[in-house]
Parts: sequence; C-alpha cells; structure tokens
Amino acid sequence: MERVTLQFVSVDNLFSSADNWFPSEAPVAGDNLYIKKGTAIIYNDTVGADGVKTSIGLIGLDRANPAVVVADDVTFKNVDITTKPPFAIDPPYDYGGAKYGRLLLGGTVTNDGGSITASSERLLSPTNIDIVLAPGSTLINTGDIGAYYSTMTIAGGDGSTLENDGSIRSDLSTVTVSMPLTGTGFVEVSAASSRSIVPGKLELNAPAGSGQTFLLNRALLQLDQPLSFMGQVSADPSRGGIKVSLEGLSATFWDVNGSSVEFFDAAGSVVDQLQFTTPQDPATLVVFAGSDPTYGSVVSVGSGAGFGPQTGDVLLPYYDTAATA
Repeated sequence: MERVTLQFVSVDNLFSSADNWFPSEAPVAGDNLYIKKGTAIIYNDTVGADGVKTSIGLIGLDRANPAVVVADDVTFKNVDITTKPPFAIDPPYDYGGAKYGRLLLGGTVTNDGGSITASSERLLSPTNIDIVLAPGSTLINTGDIGAYYSTMTIAGGDGSTLENDGSIRSDLSTVTVSMPLTGTGFVEVSAASSRSIVPGKLELNAPAGSGQTFLLNRALLQLDQPLSFMGQVSADPSRGGIKVSLEGLSATFWDVNGSSVEFFDAAGSVVDQLQFTTPQDPATLVVFAGSDPTYGSVVSVGSGAGFGPQTGDVLLPYYDTAATA
C-alpha cells in the first residue's frame, strides 16, 4: 500500500474530515500526517490499524502555538506521534528549530503498540510534547512514550492515571510526570552514550506502583513524593552513574537490607526505603543530604563518578543495623 502524506489545514478541526487535510483526503491507516498549527479533534474512534504504521508529526513552530491533538476515548493503534516525522514534508523539516506538540486527552486513550516521542537530532535544538489529561481520564500505554534530546511533560487533573504497560523513556532529555503511574512496565532514564556530558533526567511528581521498574543508566531520577514511590530501581554502575533524589525526605542514617536501601531518623525508626531489583552493596553507594528551595530536605543515593554530593551536601552515615541487633 502506498503511503499518502497529508498536511492538516484545519477548516472545522475534525481529524477524520477530508476538508481539514491537504490534499483533500480523509486520513486512513498507513498515512503520513503532519500538523504545523491548529487543533485536530478525535472523538470515540480508532486511529491506525494492526500490521501497518501510521505517523503523525506534531511540528508547531513555538510554545505559544503548538500543534495540538484533542483525543477523547480514542485508541491509537500502531501510530507514531512525533516532533521529528520520518517522512518528507513541504517545506523540508528544519532540524535546527524547536518543534512543539500538545496532546489533550479525555476519557480513556490508549497508545496501542505505537509511540509518542519528542525527538531532536541536536542537543541545542530540543523539541517538546506536553501530554495533558482531563480529570478522571486514563492514558493506557502499551508502546513507548518518551523524549530524545528533548523535553516532555505528562500531567493530569484529579483522578487521572497513566497506566504504563509499555515503556516511558528519557534519553538525554528531561521528562516530567505529574500523575500516578500504575500498570506493569518500564521507565528508562539514560544517556545514549557513556561519553555524553548530559544525563537523562526524569522527575516524578506523583505516586508510582510496584509494577513499575526504573532502569537507570547515567541518569537522574527525582522523586517529589518519595513516600508514595513503590517502584523498583534497576541500575548497573558499570554502565554509568546514577542519582536518585528523594525530595522532602529527612534522615539521620541509612542501611542496606538486601535489595532495599532504608533511611532512619535519629530514634532509629525507618522513615522511607528505596527498593532495587537486586541486592545492594553499601560500598558501591553514596548517600547524602542537602536542601532544596522547594522541598526542603533532600536525601540522595548516588553511584558512579559525577553523581555524588555537591557543594553544601552532607554525607549520611551508614549504620549496619543487622550487625548491632
């Protein structure tokens, strides 16, 4: 089947209407679609199909005027939504300029086997996608959501949820998630190359369920609600350093209990713990405390060169509670 390339021209905003595309054709599975400006609206529909890849390029020229897709009770099946479309457009795609997209989601929206990616080829020309869920809505991800050399924010109103049964990725990027993570999936935070001076960063300002595994490689993981973080951390220090910051947490000392790093107050009570996927060796970890203008006390677990304490941070003492019991 020959792929057709269509540009959104927005007469009445309906995604399915031929009048809103140039050339004037209603989009079908397998098409190459791109939106430079305007808002495409999709209601109670399935976009894409099994066995064929559909691409949607979101290439708004500035943050004030992003390319917007509004989706309410929609399944995106094998659809790649990206700021770097993998097909030729007219005029040609400018890799030197930032591109902006926004997804406004309501009801239940499913990314079924496709991807939502803010992507750039240049560190100094990041692109951006904002994903915003209406209150009470759910985004189900069985594909890939993330950023490469770019930024992404995922946020929702009260009662909204991101069910991640696929992967969420921050590669040489900054991704911020401000809604609860449920499901059984992976969150990968990394730098594509061990030679890169820019680590991947993910900020989680919401709870995470025990089914979420965080794969860290030259990565910064910022937990703004550490007491509601039930996920597991997987890190291989030989592949590069990591840093996990537990914002707002105050602790006096720490210990390792199998695969868990436990934090204690002065009275010897556990105030929080960070669960890893494998048993941890205290000799490979550095735990330190500092302050943050927003969260106050911050406890961080670091491993690898360049991911340890900074000026003003204080090392927390390790105390082997099992040996003194």
